[in-house]
Amino acid sequence: MSAQVASTDIPATTVTNPPAIDSIDKALESLEDFMKSHKAMVENGKQSLKELTTVKSAFAKARREVEKSLRKKSKVKSRISDPNKPTGFKKPIAISSALAKFLKVPNDELMSRTDVTKAINAYIKQHNLQNPEAKREFILNKSVEGKALNSLLSPTGDQPVSYFNLQRWLAPHFPKAEGAVAAAPAASATPAASAATPPRRKPARK
Repeated sequence: MSAQVASTDIPATTVTNPPAIDSIDKALESLEDFMKSHKAMVENGKQSLKELTTVKSAFAKARREVEKSLRKKSKVKSRISDPNKPTGFKKPIAISSALAKFLKVPNDELMSRTDVTKAINAYIKQHNLQNPEAKREFILNKSVEGKALNSLLSPTGDQPVSYFNLQRWLAPHFPKAEGAVAAAPAASATPAASAATPPRRKPARK
């Protein structure tokens, strides 16, 4: 009689990693996540650096433009010795003796063109010399005061004296060079006088 061997089932075994391996795996996963996060930060940093570079360039350009503008202003200021010194029509200059007599100021009085114009305008308004129908024009051939101003200005031609051409007739009473008062015509005209002798003028060229 042969012996029979009884068969037995061997249970399956589950392979588990040692605790040390599990710890390393978790550390690797954390490192991978950190690297991904860092990579995103680097990309964002590159974009931010690019934008900052653009802003820096804009500021540098603005600085150059401001510096250029300041240099131009500095050059202009250097040309003017005294920025508060009156120039042009506001600069006091010598006037003709006829104009000085008309304005009742000393012959050596220095007056600016602006002050002379204001005085003449005040004289015109004071004595109602404006044309009622065209107030920009003056009537200088009727009243004593009008004739006195007409004698001072000595206008020529048919065009009436007005605010538009007043400077043209006043021009001979301002010297072309400082101290050249003799260059202006010497007429005798006062507000209180009647028609005075008009200043001598060179005949107009035809």
